[in-house]
Amino acid sequence: MTIQVMPLPPYVMEGARHGIACDIIERAMANQGIKIKFSYTNYKRMEMEVVQGIADGAFAGIPTDNQQVYFSEPVIEFRNIAVTLRDQPFAIDKLEDLSNKHVISFRHATRILGKDFALAVKNAASYFEVADQRSQLPMLNAQRGNVTVLDFRAFVFYANILHGKEHSQILYKQYAIFKPVIGQMAFKKMEVRDQFNRGLKSLLQSGEYAAIINNYLDD
Repeated sequence: MTIQVMPLPPYVMEGARHGIACDIIERAMANQGIKIKFSYTNYKRMEMEVVQGIADGAFAGIPTDNQQVYFSEPVIEFRNIAVTLRDQPFAIDKLEDLSNKHVISFRHATRILGKDFALAVKNAASYFEVADQRSQLPMLNAQRGNVTVLDFRAFVFYANILHGKEHSQILYKQYAIFKPVIGQMAFKKMEVRDQFNRGLKSLLQSGEYAAIINNYLDD
């Protein structure tokens, strides 16, 4: 079975460690006796190939209003945050507080985070989206912006790599000003979606789901 994914560390990675979402998907399907392989793609191809049945499913890249596929229970909850260097003389308590800042965000953030975010950064002093999230914290460190927006787990993952867990907590300040965004699987067939949901429920009940997440963030 082929599952389409897009690179999104720490959720989707290439190499020996596949990422949080990939490990969850792989284990959920294995619980149902199904072996999968991941195919790395982009938004446009992902939606087209699942709808056409070229791929069996995809993670977090197909709009939820697509009625030609079947969506799973939530695989992961993305919790986006605004991050500043701790010594900045301002706070980010609401979306409107981004309006006069120099904001660095991730690709397609204005679509994913909604109209209120898009309006806030439309009035920003500057706004820039990066294709590779690895560059967001180095850009913030170099003062190429004074606020960066990214998923909480992505922030922890990259900050720990750059600075180590303890120093990261000293260096940065986090602001939880966004509503959660749900990452789901989309499947071509309803019966496969149902199998995945059963496997995912088993992971949650056994504690394996939490263990997978901790494996990536406790390094």
